[in-house]
Amino acid sequence: MSNQDNQLSFTSANVDQWLAEGLVTPEQATHIRERISAPESTTLPASARQVTKPLDVTTIAYYFGGFLTLFAFTYFIVMNWASFGEIGQFLISIVSIVAIGGAGLLLRRTGLVLGGNMLIFVATGIVPWAAYNFARMVGIWPPVPSAYGSYAAYEAYQLMLRPLWVALEVISVVVAVAAIWLTRFPPIAFVIVFWSWCLALDVTRLFAQSTLAGYGTLEQVVTAIFGVGLLAVGVFLQRRTSQDYCDWFYVVGHLAVFINVTMLILNTDVIVGLIFLPLYFAFLVTSVWLQQPIFLLFGAVSFHFYILYLVYKTFYSSANFALILALVGVLIILSTAFYQRYVHPWLKTHLNQYGALA
Repeated sequence: MSNQDNQLSFTSANVDQWLAEGLVTPEQATHIRERISAPESTTLPASARQVTKPLDVTTIAYYFGGFLTLFAFTYFIVMNWASFGEIGQFLISIVSIVAIGGAGLLLRRTGLVLGGNMLIFVATGIVPWAAYNFARMVGIWPPVPSAYGSYAAYEAYQLMLRPLWVALEVISVVVAVAAIWLTRFPPIAFVIVFWSWCLALDVTRLFAQSTLAGYGTLEQVVTAIFGVGLLAVGVFLQRRTSQDYCDWFYVVGHLAVFINVTMLILNTDVIVGLIFLPLYFAFLVTSVWLQQPIFLLFGAVSFHFYILYLVYKTFYSSANFALILALVGVLIILSTAFYQRYVHPWLKTHLNQYGALA
């Protein structure tokens, strides 16, 4: 067989026809057209292709060692930090970052990429401590007011801290973004997500001139919105990258939405509850489009959780509560069967024209 016989013999007109017939998605059609017009330029190098490695003892040991190191460093800080003084604290932070991060870079250069990435992950997690210790050492970070001082002094202290926390969180996010850009190591996305969440809270508190250090309704609303934003970023990353960056955004995003919307429901009851069922039904629909089981898991569990919550609130004092609960269970089974038999195939057929992302 000649090389010419091995070449693809279709044109853009064929691609348009396949798209009209639903055989390919719009995104797939775009990639095919690019391959037809410039086959050499659109071929990914072997190093850029996603290779899924099986979970083995080495991988588990690397992850366990990395998280254990970060936990141990945090424990060390909490238990012994005050005894080193401000200069000592800063020097320990910097030396730890340089030593651990340098060892990570060395391992990467010798071919032990996963081990090196885990050490860089640990070094990235220490950066906020170094920034905080530097601010205290040079006198930028104000001292904690006396416990016997006035409430006005406490409020002034909290307002003074807001811009400092924002600056520290920006530094942490920037360093984590640089680390993930260098390593292409998805777990570093967790560091980005965590400090971005803290940044969203403190920016909101800064503009609201809030002096409260707790976690109230304002923080719950901001975190729920932030969780939705994480899910949107996850969808974007799923479309644009070959690495599993989106998984961290999906997991943390769903937890942020579920926990905080649930807390708001318990506080405000009906008002937030009006958006709970439509929101999680939308997640069920999205799970078909994205082909992401995590959307299906959170969508189904949360949807049924709220149904049970409404049943409990309405019929708990009834003598027939157990019978009503059993009836609800039967209705859940029947509605699930209806969804599986009719709704899911319909969604899969109609959403396919927008392009499944998995």
